Amino acid sequence: MKTRKAISGLFVALAMLGWQSASAQFAGDVFFIEPSVAIPAGEQKRVEVAAFAGAATFGAAQFDLLFNPAELEIVAVHPGDSPELQEGFSYRHDNGKVSIIAVNGASHTSPIGTVSLGFIEVRPLAPAGSIVRIRANVQAMLQQDSTAFAASNGFGLDIAVTSPEAGNLTNRQANATAQPGVTGDIVQRALELRPKGSTVTMMVLNENNYAIPVTVSTAEPGAAKE
Repeated sequence: MKTRKAISGLFVALAMLGWQSASAQFAGDVFFIEPSVAIPAGEQKRVEVAAFAGAATFGAAQFDLLFNPAELEIVAVHPGDSPELQEGFSYRHDNGKVSIIAVNGASHTSPIGTVSLGFIEVRPLAPAGSIVRIRANVQAMLQQDSTAFAASNGFGLDIAVTSPEAGNLTNRQANATAQPGVTGDIVQRALELRPKGSTVTMMVLNENNYAIPVTVSTAEPGAAKE
C-alpha cells in the first residue's frame, strides 16, 4: 500500500512535466471507450474516459476535456471503475473545460492495459441535427515509477444529437431509413477519436436526424496493414 507521500510525489511529477509533445503511439493515450455516441435532444448520457498503459503499471494522468458550453452541459463527473484510482481522483469544472487528475496511490502492479479514469454525464444543448465535440488534451501521463510515457495523445468524443423521437426507434427502424455515405468530413471526425489507421464506428445523422452507425477506416488508401 502506497503512502500519501508517494501520491504527493506523483502529483509533483505531473506538475513538473507540464504539457507534453504527442505522437501517434497508442500507449500513454487518453480516449473515450465509446468514441461516437448518439443522444436525443434534451436527454443525457454517461460516457467513460480511459487511458491505455500497455504493459506498464498506470501511475497518474492529468488532462483537460474541452467543449463549447453553449452546445454541451456537463451534468456530473465521477471516478472511473479502477479501484486503485478512487482516492487519487479529482476534477475541476470551469466554463467549457473539465480538468481531471487521476493518481494511482494504491498499487505497484496494477492497473495495466486499459484503465478507467472517469465517467462523465453529458447533456447536449445544441438542437437535433448537430454534432457536438469534446476534445481531450493530455498534459501528462506517468507510469507508476513516475516515468512519463514516451508519448501521450488525447482523443475526443463525438456526439450526434438526434431527434427526440429517435430514442424510441429500434435499430431495425433506424437502419431502414436512408443510409448516409462516408464523406471526408466523417473521416476527419473519426481521426479526432482514434489514431490514424484505426477503424471507428461513427454515429452519423441521416436526413431525419436519426443516428446510423457507420464503420469508418482512417487508414490511408493503399497503406500497408499490420
